Amino acid sequence: MVKGERMKKLYYVRHGESLINTNDIWADEPGGKNDLGLTDFGRGLVVAGADKAKKEGLKPDLIIASPLKRTRETAEIIARELGYPVENIEYNKLFLEIQVGELEGSSYSDFIKNYTYADFDKFKGAETIEDLQERAAQALKYLKTRSEKTILVVSHSCYGRAFRRVVDDNPYTDEFSGAISLPYGEILRLI
Repeated sequence: MVKGERMKKLYYVRHGESLINTNDIWADEPGGKNDLGLTDFGRGLVVAGADKAKKEGLKPDLIIASPLKRTRETAEIIARELGYPVENIEYNKLFLEIQVGELEGSSYSDFIKNYTYADFDKFKGAETIEDLQERAAQALKYLKTRSEKTILVVSHSCYGRAFRRVVDDNPYTDEFSGAISLPYGEILRLI
């Protein structure tokens, strides 16, 4: 941490269950044909997560999110539930899910049957876990430059694990030793 830098309260939430999850497809291109929103169940999970956070006193000074539809929708639900102005949500590509390149639109479960995240370098245009973690480090550095004291990041599962590793100063290789998917819609305090 830079001398004189104050640590903020930092919260993280994975989007609610989305149609890409139930349709079993990779999707990371904002505005692309696979950029789909939440399921009804996913919206309910987000409302429940926001309600719990509200009862615990969460009042974000900044909500920042990945620009994908599922995270935009999640951020908007949370903002409304917490009384945060929806028009003040910031969307930033630093918080996008891992970029899957040529895997876009293909089956996630088929990938998992044959490969692991360590194999991303085999696919054209895909981001490696190491590169993802470097992007997460850039995002955290960016957030530390912000004046807001309480920040809520709305993003994705794989990205969230990388972001958490950066916050905890753990290596990217931890992804390969039993990484667990983050829960949908649950707001977690990281700092």
